[in-house]
This record gives sequence, C-alpha cells and structure tokens, in this order.
Amino acid sequence: MNYNYGNKTPITKSGIKKIINFFIFGVAFLFLLFILIKLFPGLIKIVQSQGGFQCYFYRDADGDGRGNPEKWILGKVGEEPPIGYTVVVGDCDDNNPNK
Repeated sequence: MNYNYGNKTPITKSGIKKIINFFIFGVAFLFLLFILIKLFPGLIKIVQSQGGFQCYFYRDADGDGRGNPEKWILGKVGEEPPIGYTVVVGDCDDNNPNK
C-alpha cells in the first residue's frame, strides 16, 4: 500500500524509539529534580524582587551546616551567607551540633 502523507514523513520504528527515549529521559530528569528539591529545599527557594534574585539564608546557631527552617533572612543569590547562617535547611535541633 502506498499512503500519501503529503510533505510529512511517516513515523518509523527508529522514530518511535527516539520518542520513547526522550520521554524516559524527561521522566528521569523530573524524578531527579524532585529528589534534589526534597534533599536541598533551601537551595531551591529563590524569590525575585526588584533588586534581583534573592534566596533564603537559614539561622545555624550550632554551626553544623544545617539551618532552622523557622528562622531565616533573605540574601542575594550568589553571595556568601552571613556568619551564623547557611543555605541548607533541615536542622532538627539548632542548639545541638550533633543533631
């Protein structure tokens, strides 16, 4: 049988494989992005203001590198956090550096 597709190229097996691989890659990318957001939520929280992009710096009273999600300040993206602050959130006990 000869089908008239006009100017369109018919879909081949290799074309279908490319579409499936592209879909699988897209799903894997979204899954990886979801995992990164769950592991590092402080790195993802970025807001846009009149002065440019800003991010959250979380208070790190015990110096363990993880900040208190309830105590934060806004800073500019790309700058170092002030002393006593971090970009990583998730400290369950900010008075104990071992937790």
